Amino acid sequence: MNLQFAIIHELKKDQAAQQGDKRLSTNLLNLDDKNIEFIIKLNDLFANHVYNYTHAIFDKEEKQVFPKKFKEFYDNQNQERFKKFTIEIMDKLVDEVKNTRAKGGYIVFAKYIISQKSIFSICMLRETNGFTFTEDKSNNINPTSVEHLDLDKLTMACQIDLNKYEINKEKYLKFTKNTKMSDVSDYFYKWIAIDFTSKSESKICNEKLIDIINNISLPIIEGNELSRDDFRKKSLEYINSRPDNLISLQSLGEHFYIDNPQSFFDYATENQIEIDTEFRKHPQTLKKLWKFDTEIDNIRLGFRYDDYRKGKIKLDPTDKSKITITSEKLVERIRAEIDEEENG
Repeated sequence: MNLQFAIIHELKKDQAAQQGDKRLSTNLLNLDDKNIEFIIKLNDLFANHVYNYTHAIFDKEEKQVFPKKFKEFYDNQNQERFKKFTIEIMDKLVDEVKNTRAKGGYIVFAKYIISQKSIFSICMLRETNGFTFTEDKSNNINPTSVEHLDLDKLTMACQIDLNKYEINKEKYLKFTKNTKMSDVSDYFYKWIAIDFTSKSESKICNEKLIDIINNISLPIIEGNELSRDDFRKKSLEYINSRPDNLISLQSLGEHFYIDNPQSFFDYATENQIEIDTEFRKHPQTLKKLWKFDTEIDNIRLGFRYDDYRKGKIKLDPTDKSKITITSEKLVERIRAEIDEEENG
């Protein structure tokens, strides 16, 4: 990791309080091995599959503070501008938590390069109760209660992929997502200013899921490997059986890959497929998982999408009124029925 800037501030607020406050660091973190290890730990936590993720872009409305101040820093990066940006944004965060049930925590800002990706990360951490051992005056060793940072989980976090931010063509924000989206965590999303209209483009996520199902290793059910067609069909049946109209990669993994429930996550990560971990189903798109069936001009046509992908069904690129179907058995069946009709 190439750690470039990092600083920690504190959001001070009890859950029952209506107002919050802040405690600001005077200086940036030293770029020593200890602090680099700490930021690597946070980056690894963010990549942990226990989280739900959502992808987004900044809200482009001029009134939004975070995107505007971030661009000012991004366009002219140095230590002083990094520190100034984080302080200004902490003021905005204090405003966002007013009249919410939000709790405070430590906000870690960092900019670094890892695995050839340039990242700006914002992570919230809280302290938790734990124990350490101390020795009393009689040389007895006793457990003693202490508070320490909970580095086993992130309270909330966002990563800005600066490579994507630079070209502004893909969703460059990636959030750990609270599935309940209550005001306890929703302030974090509002603070960073997500464009909520593009946050959950279910059609795109459904298309990416179909790509995963078409290519991921096939699951083994009751000792037998499913065929690709059966896997598509059963995936669609399972998705349609869910009462909430939501698709969860975790639930799909638990249903089809008992030995490795993270299979969908793993495949998406390994193949650089950026997909929300939970999204609404898009019925018209999901039809492509299994079968096309339509009737028009007194002609009824039904086929599996896999046959189209394999080239058995082709749309003529030069004549929009023509479809080519390659099937010796179908031709034989049609000929036999026509012969029977014509010759009695």
